[in-house]
Amino acid sequence: MTKFLIFLSLLIKLVIFNGYRKLLLHPTQMNKQLSSRATLSESEGERGDPDLVNLTIQFFQFLVFLLFFSISPAWAEEVMLLPDVVVEGGGSKEDAATKSQIKGRDYHERFVTVTEVLKHEPGIHLTRFGGLEESSSLSIRGSNADEVMVTLDGIPLNSADGSSVALAPFLMDGIETIEIYRGSAPLETGVAPSGGLVALKTSALEEGLSFSGGLGYGSFNTVNFSQHFNHKKGNWGFLAGVGYHRTSGDFDFLDDNGTPLNLADDQRVERQNNQSQTLHPFFKIAHTLDAKTQLEFLHHFLFQNRGVPGLSTNQAVDTSLTSKQWLSALKVKRDDFLISKLSFENLLYGRFFKEQFDDHNAEIGLGAGQDTNNETLLFGNKLAFSYSLNSVNRLSAFMSYQGEKFTPTDYLATTDGGSSSFRHQWNMGVGDEWDVWNRRLRFSPAVWLENVFNHLFDDDPAFSVAVPSENNVIHHNVSMRLGIQAKLMEHLNLLAHASSTRRYPNFYELFGDRGNVVGNPYLDPQKTIQWDVGFCFLFPEWSWLNEGYFEATYFDKRLNDLIQFEQSGAFARAENVGKASINGFELSGKWDLLKRISFKAGYTFQWAKDRGDNLGLFLAGKPKSEFSGELSYLIKPVRIFVEGNFMDENYLDPLNTRVVLARLVLNSGVIWTISSHWALSVEGKNLTNDQIVDVVGFPLPGREYFGRLTWRY
Repeated sequence: MTKFLIFLSLLIKLVIFNGYRKLLLHPTQMNKQLSSRATLSESEGERGDPDLVNLTIQFFQFLVFLLFFSISPAWAEEVMLLPDVVVEGGGSKEDAATKSQIKGRDYHERFVTVTEVLKHEPGIHLTRFGGLEESSSLSIRGSNADEVMVTLDGIPLNSADGSSVALAPFLMDGIETIEIYRGSAPLETGVAPSGGLVALKTSALEEGLSFSGGLGYGSFNTVNFSQHFNHKKGNWGFLAGVGYHRTSGDFDFLDDNGTPLNLADDQRVERQNNQSQTLHPFFKIAHTLDAKTQLEFLHHFLFQNRGVPGLSTNQAVDTSLTSKQWLSALKVKRDDFLISKLSFENLLYGRFFKEQFDDHNAEIGLGAGQDTNNETLLFGNKLAFSYSLNSVNRLSAFMSYQGEKFTPTDYLATTDGGSSSFRHQWNMGVGDEWDVWNRRLRFSPAVWLENVFNHLFDDDPAFSVAVPSENNVIHHNVSMRLGIQAKLMEHLNLLAHASSTRRYPNFYELFGDRGNVVGNPYLDPQKTIQWDVGFCFLFPEWSWLNEGYFEATYFDKRLNDLIQFEQSGAFARAENVGKASINGFELSGKWDLLKRISFKAGYTFQWAKDRGDNLGLFLAGKPKSEFSGELSYLIKPVRIFVEGNFMDENYLDPLNTRVVLARLVLNSGVIWTISSHWALSVEGKNLTNDQIVDVVGFPLPGREYFGRLTWRY
């Protein structure tokens, strides 16, 4: 059995190497062969981009040399495991992918949201459309929002309708960790997102009986409340929690009346219809059947109701958006399944999402009133296996299925109900993790087979569709990944990663939307080839340095068949015409000094260029530089902190005619640990009271103040 599995691991390496060799030389031709079974035939592919080959061929030759240098089973038996590189508060580990981990307990005493925490991480760009509870768009290394996968306790939050994942309903109070993968996702995720992964994990069960919570209040009549209860004894555990957040959102801002060059008509006005409230109750039940088997059932309910104020120059008064989500999952883990050293984990999940948009007076959008009720039902199962061949070689495999149903309704339309659209996806993959060179080198190759089946319709009653169309395209594609982790010195590790992935067209791109946007049912998947290489240095503990690390990573991403909307007369149509290149570097570090001073910083530089019709221009919404830093000083029992976030100017449109100016936001606060059970925090945000925007027409709040009291027993 062991000999067979060793042979299988070598076969995986050969398949992945051969795939990468073909991909580098003929990337689009390879995809054409893989997709020959699609119901709509692909257009003739072009030969691989020579710039891409020149940039990556030497890198892959080096990786392949090391890969085949390490495949001797006899040698593998003699070496030890390479330990994971784990960096407190951020850093990289496992699969040699660039990864950060945010610990929720570092923020439980503060008045912050998940969105605010994420924007301080290198490589991440967040575009916000309002205050604390307004919608936002998440980008990793220049990706679009729909390329980034977001999960909650393993349940996917992305939908095929093309809308970005709303992060506003998730408060930091109930978050245990946030894991950010800037390259590819782990094999057990079941998919290969081209834009990275953000995995939210809620509070874990703790032994014994405990409860914790918090109450906060701040500017614009903002209220924050949370309460969690935990009980675990013997083989059973139970956790329940609830989070609530509301705000009036009625901040003042300078309205230029849509004439930025004419200062005479500028005036300060109040943001209208910007109120919101969020409710998030959840619970977990865990049971240990025996020493090798664990069961866990969890359920989340997410409710958000908010006004939709629209553009600052023409604010809507009565428009609102209400969303409800039900998420459930059953997890099963088993070690030594059937045979020794074989383990499996199964996740059965479901998600029902109901979104109601009320614009009876046609204040926003289509020129006609809307009262929509769109429903999304998502269900799936992920089964992952892992087998340890020996102390240095571990095989893994997964099989996953996900089905999604989308049903649109508009009660103000002539025909209020539209046809339901379906998308089914079957994926399977294998991976290998091989440690060699006496604890100094780890390889993590993996390959996925993705099968997507569409049965989609565009007769949404909210839009005027003269001739309804449908899409029954089938996609068969292979995604690959290769990771390397090398221990160069005692405290210095090299991390490298490369992958080839696809992004499938969403409903918006296939069928269009709101009147002047035309879809294209013949779109091909967008192709992404990316790689990164970097190092992580863990500082040894010195007399004055308690803890520290420094990371530097270079990344390169090439996109082909980029899906963009082409303007033609009064309409815009989605086409596979675009190409883009995004490269840059990330720097991050953290230092704790004298057990009192802590400094954390991250910097991202990216050069995001259009290589298609707008050759040489910058991609919209991709600032070249972003910097975040935090300095704190502890004078027991008080901690004082100052943090800043700088974002370079960037463009709003593909032609680079509209600019969002550079901005600097400064925050500061104090956390007073009253006792082992109680803490009080006070903080101010945007202390310089700058008029800032991420998107022109959607102002952000000026100076804000918040206070929060927390308890734990």
